[in-house]
Amino acid sequence: MKNVEFVEKLASAFRELRGLEVVDLESRDHASAIELMKKYMLDLEDALHLSVALRAGARRMVSNDADFDRTPLTRVF
Repeated sequence: MKNVEFVEKLASAFRELRGLEVVDLESRDHASAIELMKKYMLDLEDALHLSVALRAGARRMVSNDADFDRTPLTRVF
Protein backbone atom coordinates (compact mmCIF):
# COMPACT_ATOMS: atom_id res chain seq x y z
CA MET A 1 0.00 0.00 0.00
CA LYS A 2 1.33 3.39 -0.89
CA ASN A 3 -1.33 5.53 0.80
CA VAL A 4 0.60 6.59 3.90
CA GLU A 5 -2.38 8.25 5.58
CA PHE A 6 -4.48 5.10 5.24
CA VAL A 7 -1.65 2.90 6.55
CA GLU A 8 -1.18 5.19 9.56
CA LYS A 9 -4.90 4.96 10.39
CA LEU A 10 -4.85 1.20 9.93
CA ALA A 11 -1.79 0.80 12.17
CA SER A 12 -3.45 2.94 14.82
CA ALA A 13 -6.60 0.83 14.68
CA PHE A 14 -4.58 -2.37 15.06
CA ARG A 15 -2.78 -1.00 18.13
CA GLU A 16 -6.16 -0.40 19.75
CA LEU A 17 -7.39 -3.98 19.26
CA ARG A 18 -7.67 -5.88 22.52
CA GLY A 19 -6.09 -9.29 22.45
CA LEU A 20 -3.96 -8.61 19.37
CA GLU A 21 -0.62 -10.37 19.61
CA VAL A 22 2.29 -9.29 17.40
CA VAL A 23 4.51 -12.28 16.62
CA ASP A 24 8.08 -11.85 15.39
CA LEU A 25 9.49 -13.54 12.32
CA GLU A 26 11.94 -16.33 13.23
CA SER A 27 14.63 -17.92 11.09
CA ARG A 28 12.66 -21.20 10.92
CA ASP A 29 9.79 -19.34 9.22
CA HIS A 30 11.86 -18.94 6.04
CA ALA A 31 12.06 -22.69 5.39
CA SER A 32 8.38 -23.07 6.18
CA ALA A 33 7.54 -20.18 3.85
CA ILE A 34 9.23 -21.89 0.91
CA GLU A 35 7.03 -24.95 1.39
CA LEU A 36 3.94 -22.75 1.78
CA MET A 37 4.82 -20.90 -1.45
CA LYS A 38 4.73 -24.20 -3.31
CA LYS A 39 1.67 -25.61 -1.57
CA TYR A 40 -0.58 -22.53 -1.81
CA MET A 41 0.97 -20.68 -4.79
CA LEU A 42 1.92 -17.65 -2.69
CA ASP A 43 4.60 -15.02 -3.14
CA LEU A 44 7.35 -14.88 -0.52
CA GLU A 45 5.81 -12.07 1.54
CA ASP A 46 2.45 -13.82 1.83
CA ALA A 47 4.12 -17.14 2.62
CA LEU A 48 6.15 -15.53 5.42
CA HIS A 49 3.01 -14.00 6.91
CA LEU A 50 1.24 -17.35 6.68
CA SER A 51 4.18 -19.20 8.21
CA VAL A 52 4.21 -16.93 11.26
CA ALA A 53 0.42 -17.01 11.57
CA LEU A 54 0.31 -20.80 11.50
CA ARG A 55 3.17 -21.06 14.01
CA ALA A 56 1.27 -18.70 16.31
CA GLY A 57 -1.88 -20.81 16.03
CA ALA A 58 -3.91 -18.20 14.15
CA ARG A 59 -7.24 -19.19 12.66
CA ARG A 60 -7.88 -15.98 10.72
CA MET A 61 -5.82 -13.64 8.54
CA VAL A 62 -6.68 -9.95 8.33
CA SER A 63 -5.91 -9.13 4.70
CA ASN A 64 -7.48 -7.81 1.55
CA ASP A 65 -5.33 -10.25 -0.44
CA ALA A 66 -7.46 -13.00 -1.99
CA ASP A 67 -4.38 -15.25 -2.22
CA PHE A 68 -5.01 -16.15 1.43
CA ASP A 69 -8.30 -17.75 0.36
CA ARG A 70 -6.18 -20.69 -0.85
CA THR A 71 -4.77 -21.24 2.65
CA PRO A 72 -6.20 -22.93 5.74
CA LEU A 73 -6.84 -19.57 7.42
CA THR A 74 -10.12 -17.71 7.14
CA ARG A 75 -9.47 -14.34 5.50
CA VAL A 76 -11.07 -11.31 7.16
CA PHE A 77 -11.27 -7.90 5.37
